[in-house]
Amino acid sequence: MFLKRNVHLKKGEAEKAEFLRWLKKMRPDVMVPKISVVVWEDPRVKPKLPNGMRAVYSFHSAGRALKVGIAGGPNASARYNYQHYRCDPQSSTLANDVVKTMPDLNPENVADWIRENTIRIDFILPADTPDEITDALERQLIHKWDPKFEGRRR
Repeated sequence: MFLKRNVHLKKGEAEKAEFLRWLKKMRPDVMVPKISVVVWEDPRVKPKLPNGMRAVYSFHSAGRALKVGIAGGPNASARYNYQHYRCDPQSSTLANDVVKTMPDLNPENVADWIRENTIRIDFILPADTPDEITDALERQLIHKWDPKFEGRRR
């Protein structure tokens, strides 16, 4: 598992470095935020967004990005920690997308499937990072990784 985690961490760190180069070139007037890359792949460990932070998160399975999104604002912790693991007709979640495309999955077993079959590469930023920075990082990842399920193509 460590070797796989190392590969995903390197992938995340490479994307972070590319984004920071772009940001410094295109927006030299903007203060560059501290961005940490976190890889979640152990199904027994539930992701938790640290207090005072926001995230650009991504889910991957079988070498393919499934979803990229932002957890920011007052509901950041809920969005980051658990919303994508359950079906909710009122929001765009990975669980909704997976259940629609995999007939053997349903709202009762999709969370286990996500935990067992996906890894997350997440980018953690301070909560006061301007939306334009977080949005730009999300757009870069969507463009580079072309996620299978994506509701906000920009």
